[in-house]
Amino acid sequence: ARWPEWRLGTALVAASFAALLVLFLADRPMLWGLEMRVTPVGAVLLAALATTWIAGPVITVGLVLLRKIPGASKLTESLETRGMGTDLTVGAVVGIMAGLLATPFLAGAAAGVVRTSAVAITIAAVSQALVTEVLLRLFLTTAVAWLLLQWHRVTRNEAVALAIIVAAGVQVALYLPGTLAIGFPTLLAAAGYIGTAVLLPALAFGTLYWTRGFRSALVAHTAALMVVALMAF
Repeated sequence: ARWPEWRLGTALVAASFAALLVLFLADRPMLWGLEMRVTPVGAVLLAALATTWIAGPVITVGLVLLRKIPGASKLTESLETRGMGTDLTVGAVVGIMAGLLATPFLAGAAAGVVRTSAVAITIAAVSQALVTEVLLRLFLTTAVAWLLLQWHRVTRNEAVALAIIVAAGVQVALYLPGTLAIGFPTLLAAAGYIGTAVLLPALAFGTLYWTRGFRSALVAHTAALMVVALMAF
């Protein structure tokens, strides 16, 4: 009752649980330090725990910090219909362009791609994009910008730009092992793919997050993942 963003926060927490559940059931994670893969029931419990102890607090802190950053209040209007069409359209266009930029580097790695249905690709893309955007944009980018503003030695625009760059760097670090595991024929192809499929999109998603809001960044990320997955076939 005392949470001003309870509508958006509740929706994001519920969506995060659904996304984590899809990801954990699709590729059941290993228990850290035990080298044991969780069962389907374990994946459900793990998704619930991750939502309760990670996604929930991260979303709460991110929304609280947004209220403290000048000019960032509109980022919490993601459940409102006003301007939704424009936000979704811009996000889709940016995402499709980002995905198409990365496809030339998939030529040597397409043989290792597991074929699946368009519905499964869509569900997986939405789930992965939601989890990543919540952690890297709503929380990390917002928190870094807020911390820099507390330093009182940077302007708002400088803080936002640095926060976007930091989040993009973290995304590259997180995606690097999986990207290299795809199996590129040359190091140049791997570097090109990381730059066009991870770094540049991360910068674009961060910019969308601050200029058009969370939903636009989420749609862009989803569209990019879908294009890359579909073009890899």
